[in-house]
Amino acid sequence: MIVLAQGDDMKFSQNLRQTQYRTIYELFDKTPRIHIVQVQEVLGVSRDTASKRVKEAIEQGYIVGPHIRKRSFLNFEEIVYIVKCEDPIALCRKLSKNKHVIYHELLDGFADVRIITTKEIDIDGEIMLKGVRSDYFISFAPLRTWIAAINIIQKMIQDFDPAQYVPQGLIETHWDESVVWDEQDEILYKEFKYGLRKPLEPLVKKKYKMWSGKAYEWLERLSECCTVYTCYFPESIDNYDSYIFMFETDYTDFIVELFSQLPTTVWFFTVADKLFVYLWVERGSMKNVNFRKPKINNLQIPLIVRDLLKKGIIKSKAHAAIQYFWRKELDDY
Repeated sequence: MIVLAQGDDMKFSQNLRQTQYRTIYELFDKTPRIHIVQVQEVLGVSRDTASKRVKEAIEQGYIVGPHIRKRSFLNFEEIVYIVKCEDPIALCRKLSKNKHVIYHELLDGFADVRIITTKEIDIDGEIMLKGVRSDYFISFAPLRTWIAAINIIQKMIQDFDPAQYVPQGLIETHWDESVVWDEQDEILYKEFKYGLRKPLEPLVKKKYKMWSGKAYEWLERLSECCTVYTCYFPESIDNYDSYIFMFETDYTDFIVELFSQLPTTVWFFTVADKLFVYLWVERGSMKNVNFRKPKINNLQIPLIVRDLLKKGIIKSKAHAAIQYFWRKELDDY
């Protein structure tokens, strides 16, 4: 019989939990509203333990979601602004009071603020880019180490042949289409946007006095109207830095496939002629954190972007760190 020391026992317990968090992520990705009894059966634990693991995974930042975002239908139009300005903090304060602004973030890099609105607005500053966003494409985070992912990405760039590139249309747009969507649909969207696993019956019957059949019909067609997704962070989200990249490229689907090799969730969307890639990256992969012994090879993401430029896979690039973000439905300024 193998006897574990206390420290080893704690490490084993944490490793087991992280394995369970990964399993929960995969279950949520396939079936976002999966019943806890089914989670229990897959994990092979009691119902209370399964509920506890789900709660831990979300509260500790291993899993974010399941959430939903509207697709790019004509009646869901969202306008993205990329802005440089003299006082970005003042602009952020002002934006939080604008009824048309649903999201904004403070950046440190090529721009100062990114804004998402439902209507055109006046901006205090230089508008670097403005346009209607596409659907979001959100990667399924593969189960691999960061180093393994970087090696795969480097090999993909090395082997890339533009003559063999075939667009797949991974990022969709519906700019000239409308979808049926009424006031009750909008109520349900706002309730479930940041929590798709909320109990449905008490919400619709008690809070809104809504026919439950309407809510179930809404859930049935949700994937047609919205992107449904769950994010995964194998070391928990607090252990990564978030960056937004803006690329100009003729090989959008290759870039999507490339960065989807990372073990953390990656967001992709387009605005005008630019591809945006929203990354959560290991600390040190964008900048050296060891100033005594800095190593160029530690700058993994900048080296990847350099190689993409050198091979002509991207025509231009810009990036910024995310310092702060505000969401209309959740955050008070």
